[in-house]
This record gives sequence, structure tokens and C-alpha cells, in this order.
Amino acid sequence: MYFTVIGPDLREYELIDAATLRRWVRQRRLDLASPAKEFGDTGWRTVGDFPSSLEEPPPPVPEAAGPPPVLGTPPGLRMVDGIPVIPPMEFDRPPPSYLLASVLASLFLLSCFPTGLFALWFSLAVGRCWRAGDREGAERASFWARAWCLLTLCIGFPIALLAWWLSAKLGGLL
Repeated sequence: MYFTVIGPDLREYELIDAATLRRWVRQRRLDLASPAKEFGDTGWRTVGDFPSSLEEPPPPVPEAAGPPPVLGTPPGLRMVDGIPVIPPMEFDRPPPSYLLASVLASLFLLSCFPTGLFALWFSLAVGRCWRAGDREGAERASFWARAWCLLTLCIGFPIALLAWWLSAKLGGLL
């Protein structure tokens, strides 16, 4: 039900619902003698002439709760045929650090030691970021540790093979 009222400032307010009308009466913006009419009505009456709209609506009826929980089960635990179903636990694990691979690539492929140092630095950054709570940074460091480790292997292994071949060809001079 909507109303048209004339406020104390002598302005006409249209499409006022019953809740707003009650609130304005409580706030003393309107009194029971203020002119009002139902929306679409032609004759003016007072706000006090609409007692049904000034009554507070009854409180909502609470929804019926489900069956009471079984004694000894924590709230939120789902029951199936009277047996509690425990949800699977999710363990948050850090991304791989490739620390062993970067150390081995740096030590055994000394011909490509600078790229091995980058791999080692990013491998250690994975743990630093993870302990700081930066999951995205740890994943990014893991990606770069793997990339630098693979680059060290791809560059260092052929150089090491070439050095071994030259050493054998030149009679152990290298």
C-alpha cells in the first residue's frame, strides 16, 4: 500500500510505502494529523486514519531447524546414515624449489657457472617468498629457478662434452 502525504514543509510526497510512513511518524517528520491519502485516492484524510499502516508488522517466523545434531559431533559436520563424514583436509604445499638440481648443475657444469648462480638464487627465493606468505611470488620464483636450471643444463652440458672431447683429442692437455 502506497500513500501520498503532505509534509510539514507543505510539499507533497508521493509513493510512500507503509514502512517509510511509520519511520517518518517515529522520527516526528509527520504527525497523526498530517494530510495523507492512499495512492490513487481522491479524498484527503489524516495519517491517523490509516491505523493498519502504522502498526508494526509481526516479526518473521523463524524457519524450522533440521534435526538436532548428534551429541559429540562438532557443528557443521555432515552426517550420512548416522555416521559423521569428515571432509578431506587440504594441505597447502609450497611449489618445487629445484634447489638440488640448481646446486648440481652449478657444481658439475662449472662452464656455465653464472646461469647456475641465477638458478640457485631463484631456488632459494622460493622458500623466502613462501615463508613470507607470498604464494604468487613463490610460484614465480619456482618457474624462474626451473628455467635457469634448464638453461644451465642446456648450455653447460654441451660445453662440458666439448671440453671432454677436446681433452681426449689433444691428449689430456686440457
